[in-house]
Amino acid sequence: MKGRSLARIGLIFYFFLLLVTPGRGEKTQPFEPGEKLTYRVKLFGLPAGEQTLEIKDTVKINGSLTYYLFSRVRTTNPISLFWHFDRQIESFVDVKTLYPLRVTIHSEEGSRIKDREVELDQTQGIALIKDWKGEFKREFSLPAMDTVSLIYWLRAQDLRVGKSFSLSLIEGRNLRKVEIKVLKKEEVTTYSGNYSAFLCSEEVASDKTQVKLWISDDGRHLPVKFQAPTSIGTLTASLTNVEAAD
Repeated sequence: MKGRSLARIGLIFYFFLLLVTPGRGEKTQPFEPGEKLTYRVKLFGLPAGEQTLEIKDTVKINGSLTYYLFSRVRTTNPISLFWHFDRQIESFVDVKTLYPLRVTIHSEEGSRIKDREVELDQTQGIALIKDWKGEFKREFSLPAMDTVSLIYWLRAQDLRVGKSFSLSLIEGRNLRKVEIKVLKKEEVTTYSGNYSAFLCSEEVASDKTQVKLWISDDGRHLPVKFQAPTSIGTLTASLTNVEAAD
């Protein structure tokens, strides 16, 4: 009897260790390097282009380990015949906080080509912005993000209807304080299937078109749909394919 009791105690202790000790392969985020998401973009309800979101690798930036995030949005035929748009963003985000440390942006719209690089010190609240017009120093009091890092940061949050998040958003040569709110949960139909998703959007006082993001209500927290204003209308991107990490 004594031997059986000791065995039971040992078994209980073993399961307790499994509960409180993180496994070596435990995922700390709902994504990992190698994931690639593809979207079909529409303008005025017509096929207009494609978008990709990808976690390419992990990279050291100023001694810190970061996720190398890559995004590209571009128009395709027939829209590209009269309106050329191609924006590529590389965002290097700290693997623990998911705050960006470096962001590079290459943008082509019509005949205009613009390049911008942003170095961020999230501890000191300082952003150094370089582009074709020079170098600009900006200060911020809230965590600063670009649009791509914001998507992945939101994916890692505990999303609940009514919850709000305050941050500084990089816009051109400036940083703007914004509040993102989880407005509601609804069913979303995409080219890759149907999802129950949280609708996240910036809270604004005016009735202008807002950037909207739908994130799936499951363990992957996939960004399944986007909606954003442009100079000629509102673009809508819907998820078509998910390539998981190997």
